[in-house]
Amino acid sequence: MLVRTKLRISVGALGLVAVIAAALLIWTTNRSQLNQTRMALAYEGLGGYLQLSGTVFQTFKQVRRDVLSGSEPIKRDYSDAEERISGILENIRVTAARESAFLRTSSVLNENFVRRLDNELVLAFEDLRTANQLFQTGQIEPGKEKVIGVLERRIDETVAKMIEMAIKVEESEVERSSNEIQRINQFSFIIAVILGVLSLLLTGFVLRWLVHRVQRSLVELETGVEKYADDELTHRIAIDGRDEFKVIGDRFNVMASQILRKRKDIESAALELEKRVQDSTQELRVANAELEQRDALRRQFFADIGHELRTPVTAIRGEAEVALRSKVDVAANRETALKTIVKITEQLTETVNELFLIAREQAGVLDLRHEPLDLREALQEAACQMANVARESQARLRTELPNDALWIDGTKTRVIQLVRILISNAITHSQHGVEVEISAYEEDGTAVLKVTDDGPGIPKSEQPRVFDRYYRGANDPLKKTTGTGLGLPIARSIATAHGAQIDVIDTEYRGTTIVTKFTLANAKEPS
Repeated sequence: MLVRTKLRISVGALGLVAVIAAALLIWTTNRSQLNQTRMALAYEGLGGYLQLSGTVFQTFKQVRRDVLSGSEPIKRDYSDAEERISGILENIRVTAARESAFLRTSSVLNENFVRRLDNELVLAFEDLRTANQLFQTGQIEPGKEKVIGVLERRIDETVAKMIEMAIKVEESEVERSSNEIQRINQFSFIIAVILGVLSLLLTGFVLRWLVHRVQRSLVELETGVEKYADDELTHRIAIDGRDEFKVIGDRFNVMASQILRKRKDIESAALELEKRVQDSTQELRVANAELEQRDALRRQFFADIGHELRTPVTAIRGEAEVALRSKVDVAANRETALKTIVKITEQLTETVNELFLIAREQAGVLDLRHEPLDLREALQEAACQMANVARESQARLRTELPNDALWIDGTKTRVIQLVRILISNAITHSQHGVEVEISAYEEDGTAVLKVTDDGPGIPKSEQPRVFDRYYRGANDPLKKTTGTGLGLPIARSIATAHGAQIDVIDTEYRGTTIVTKFTLANAKEPS
């Protein structure tokens, strides 16, 4: 076999290694992208079932408490809760359809599963309505038995188990996707190492064989080979004649030129490969940081729940123990204790709802129905709702609104809630007789909401932390802050969910001004 033929075989082998490496890189990249999409769908489904679990059990926990509270247990209309649960199930159904279409396989959490879960909840609400009719006709005990049957058999035994199974399935899907991505990354690393070593060995073998071949058979080329061995690739071998030595000499000259060119190409390819590796590493870091952030939000949420549950639970236990130990006026003492426990649990429910709102906003799953609304009307309604609170604190509310409408996209009840929080915050942290001005105007394509008071103000060092949960200012001269510490954090969550920006304007020791900027509905680019 001629030298040229062997050289061609060697170059072909190196090319094959390169093709295999490129094919494996493309395959692993596609697999990683598929698994990342798969993980995102699983997270979306998991969030839906967690939201459904919280809403269902919060609703029926209220029903259980109503049943145990007296002779007419069901005192509320649960149509709003039924509508919220129906909306959550619809989102879960859409997610399940997307996941099945993506995986192209039938999942346990398919449309039939969601339909069965929906039917169970519909039947549960129908049974509650039947029980309510029994109560209204004076059949108290049959009504209680009906409600208890719904809670124990349909909710605790059926719905709870179905939701728990769905959560476990979605968590398992997330874990499988994560493990698959890790396996692909490990596989890519191992293959890259193997192909790199194989390329080096093959390249070394070819060069070593060529040097030995020249040294054994072509003494005349010794000088040229030594030049090449010394990395003098600009040297050219000049051999007279037309035989194979001449051909080999000419090929060596060509090879020297090609090596120079290939070296530059390899250096460029190495730099490009290093850049790709750095980019992939950065992407993995970003993904890991997102996972860590989600985990941190989860831990913060449970820490907040623990923080808020500790005192109310202790108070409930204390009231129950006092009622149980009472020897005089037992019925009156127990009624007082039960009323106190009901009041504490209502406050606790409100606090937990507020924590859920903040947690859903931070997790990016706060579902708001955006529709065009006039910011002026929302401000007027909020001011009217806070009028009694202002009178009790001898505060003066003043509104300054434009003549023309300020249209924004958002949920009216949430915007009103945000304004009430800002007004309440101004009254709570100021002296009696404080003047609070609520104003709105258009500025640079935004609708600006401004709440200003003439209270003691916020020190500049504390302004960056006023939107933190449970934060209390060190300089509170009135010492009358009795809230949960969640007001301004909730306001920030509502603003963020509307795509708005909320900030404190620096007016140190001269009152406080909080500005919220919404994007005008007519200023948005068409979708």
